[in-house]
Amino acid sequence: MSDILVWGFIAISSSVIFHIFHSRKNNFAFISEGEKVKIANKKVRVDKLAKIFKPIIYIDKNFSDINLKPTYLQMIAVSVIDDRKNNKIFLNYHLFWNDEYYPVKIIDKIYRIFREFYYGTSIDIEFIRLTVCKFTGKLEEIHFESPKTALSNYFLNSPIIMHRKLVLKFKNNILYLYKKGILRRKKEIKKIFIYSFPPAFKIISWNHLLSYIPNSSNEKTLLPIDMPMQFLNLKDIKKYRLYRRSGCVMYVQK
Repeated sequence: MSDILVWGFIAISSSVIFHIFHSRKNNFAFISEGEKVKIANKKVRVDKLAKIFKPIIYIDKNFSDINLKPTYLQMIAVSVIDDRKNNKIFLNYHLFWNDEYYPVKIIDKIYRIFREFYYGTSIDIEFIRLTVCKFTGKLEEIHFESPKTALSNYFLNSPIIMHRKLVLKFKNNILYLYKKGILRRKKEIKKIFIYSFPPAFKIISWNHLLSYIPNSSNEKTLLPIDMPMQFLNLKDIKKYRLYRRSGCVMYVQK
């Protein structure tokens, strides 16, 4: 029990330090739901673009959640960013879970105080960020978080689960999986030759971290979590303090 408390304290402390010193400092333009963007020489409404690329989220029937209480996905919120300098569109899908309960009660209480103070809420918000090229209209990158100790599909019920940022990049019809290391350097860890669209993920840990599924048709025990999309405005961004969350890109009003 004492070891769990120590490691729990280390995990929470690491999370605090990471979010303080790794806040995004880039300034991009926030695009509202009704606006149009030029993609592959055609003007497309932002809400239509977000629906085309919307990821599929699954939960496995065999998944055993060790949360102190059950949690559920409340909504999939969307924010869209225009990287005008590099001619990219960032489609940010924010997965809003009603809560997150640390499996150890005393750590859960401490972590809950931190989340209420730092994020302003106990809601757990995970992210999937898709990068779309304006010139071609093709998906170029996928950013998400997965447990640090897992590369693929197995479930993690350990009380100590550290986050790790992963990046999927498309090159010559091959999908490369990278992990982000020190100073944001990327290290290739896997090549994926067969994949489906739109991108699919499944929940593999009690803190709602994700595993990428190259071909969901091969997964027989998956249940889709079909949630309607809800677009965020700048007030929502501030309300939920998304600028303090993992995967957030700082943006300014046009």
